[in-house]
Amino acid sequence: MDIGASNWNESDTLNNTPAPDGAPEGMFPSGVNDTIRAVMGATKRWYDWSIPKVTSGTSTAYTLSYAVSPGALVDGMTHVVQFNALNGNAPTLNVNSLGATALQYYSAGAWRAVPAALFNTDTISRVAYNASAGAYRLLDVVGDTGEVKPFAGTTAPAGYLLCFGQAISRTNYVGLFSVLGTTYGAGDGSTTFNLPDLRGRVAAGKDDMGGSAAGRLSITMSGTVLGGAGGSERTANMDSENNDVTVESNSPIAPAVVANHGHIHADTWIVQPTLILNQMIRI
Repeated sequence: MDIGASNWNESDTLNNTPAPDGAPEGMFPSGVNDTIRAVMGATKRWYDWSIPKVTSGTSTAYTLSYAVSPGALVDGMTHVVQFNALNGNAPTLNVNSLGATALQYYSAGAWRAVPAALFNTDTISRVAYNASAGAYRLLDVVGDTGEVKPFAGTTAPAGYLLCFGQAISRTNYVGLFSVLGTTYGAGDGSTTFNLPDLRGRVAAGKDDMGGSAAGRLSITMSGTVLGGAGGSERTANMDSENNDVTVESNSPIAPAVVANHGHIHADTWIVQPTLILNQMIRI
């Protein structure tokens, strides 16, 4: 008997079934010890479920084993799990041979199969069984699918992919596909789609976020189109009839005099002071 079993009741007075499942009025003395032992055992098993337990098995078929097996998979039963390996695509968890059960995470408004590399070796997370879905749901996944942020390391951590315009599976990353669609490329047109390509690019806010266009990005690109790209690190077109154009010596534009009457600088660099980092997206 476990704490989550249906024969225990939240109302004290309704826990009056015969021992050891309950404590009826006038119960025989011989049943008292059985009831107390049942309560103690269920409490200890619940405690064991609530502290990190390292899994065994493979990256797509995790197993978890307790000294005393849960009586059954019960809706809402929760375990604290420390995963023994970086996960593969669509992994399962099998607790004490009660059956390989799909792991899910919340992504883009729905509970979905876990994609590869969502969590790393030794990641600790609570998993709660959902009876209607027949799945264990990860409760501690942070970040929103489609979130882009800079990263100072070389390799993207678990749960993220670098943004270099690569094509990835629409099936394996269904949550991310539901957010991005084919905005950044349709991949092969049927089974894959493309991530944003942020190599050598600076991201800017969509010009009409919120409804009305600010008109700040409209010369070399369409600033109102999600995924629109444009701009250049230099310009080669300056009117020879311009007067002198001079900038301060500490400006990111070089040289100090970029144009004067009758003279054109064919390549004028316009790169702001920049630090190079990786850009990654939440899966």
